[in-house]
Amino acid sequence: MGITHATAATGTDSGDGKISKNAWNEEHVGGGAYLDSAVLNGTYGDEFASATLDGDWTATGLLKANALQLQGDTWAEWAAPTNPAGGMTIFKAGPTTDSFEIVVSQSASNYIGIMLGPCIVSSTGTGIGASLRYEVSVFSIHGLTSYAYASEPVNYALGNGNLPTEYSRGGKQWVSLRHVNTALDGPVYIARWSTNGVSWSKTLSYKPSAFTAAKIGWGMYRPQAGADDRFAIDRFNVVNALDFGNNLCRTPISGTATASASSEYSGGFVAANAVDGTTAEWASAGPDNPHYWLMTWSVGQTLNRVYILERAAGTFGVAHLELYDGATTHIVPVPDIVTSSSRWLAVEFPTVTGCTTLKIVSDAGATNGSGFKEFEAYLAS
Repeated sequence: MGITHATAATGTDSGDGKISKNAWNEEHVGGGAYLDSAVLNGTYGDEFASATLDGDWTATGLLKANALQLQGDTWAEWAAPTNPAGGMTIFKAGPTTDSFEIVVSQSASNYIGIMLGPCIVSSTGTGIGASLRYEVSVFSIHGLTSYAYASEPVNYALGNGNLPTEYSRGGKQWVSLRHVNTALDGPVYIARWSTNGVSWSKTLSYKPSAFTAAKIGWGMYRPQAGADDRFAIDRFNVVNALDFGNNLCRTPISGTATASASSEYSGGFVAANAVDGTTAEWASAGPDNPHYWLMTWSVGQTLNRVYILERAAGTFGVAHLELYDGATTHIVPVPDIVTSSSRWLAVEFPTVTGCTTLKIVSDAGATNGSGFKEFEAYLAS
């Protein structure tokens, strides 16, 4: 039996911190070049090659007149209105697939209060944004109403000096916002932040009130009155615009699926609760060593991502997946998450064919009562 260590599809490389274009395509199901210094247009893209918006973009009414300027070959710069009444966004029609991810590179001046980043919204501008707030070095996922900031359920501090203080190429930051259509909860939104577009932060996860995702965009969601502010976008793209098949934990392509675990807290918290399509929970009797939850298929399945709803705030701890295909055990890290309550985790990896067992193992040990509300596995294409 062999063992391979598969990098979860976040672009992180355990070697020199770089990832090749071919390696990225292998990791991201469906291929398509990621955003880097050499490739601008992977799936969607805009070069901002003139002093007006590209034809497929529309601006909200708060875009300041004549504010768009050319910054080198690809940068576009805007200035906020002096007395804003709400958010300021550029947008276009979004994908209609089950899962897609917006990735942008951006920069901004250090004006107090701005929230800058990508968004996924309804036809009227209600939805979700992922923003960097520059003057206090905070990253958040938040609600939007009429393209403007409405609420901030999840955020975390990045630390002083981690964000730029001027709008320029040297101040480039990357923000990712992902839409995932889970079987249990419907649309869930997951955000990440990066200084280089390769190595990403912990994730923020949020399930908002229902809205129909119709537009994708980028902008400033809480500009401040009394002074101009300036911000710039370098690149905007959509990667991994994919459709899901069955949730293989509940409806395998063939054969049967059986859940088990290292322990079960009681008869009301059995391993099978994590795949029953409800919020009934599996909880351990721990501490177990090793501490794990296991899905076994009678017939090998083909899959490339899982979505996990934790039982409570981070109780399972740092973890990894072990996927066995009859010959090789594929090891995939589970990304860390910022949370104050139960949140969805998203794990993507190169397609595994003929997988008969999928185990999630805690790397740090876990306490009595840790577990999951739901575990979903998919082949996305």
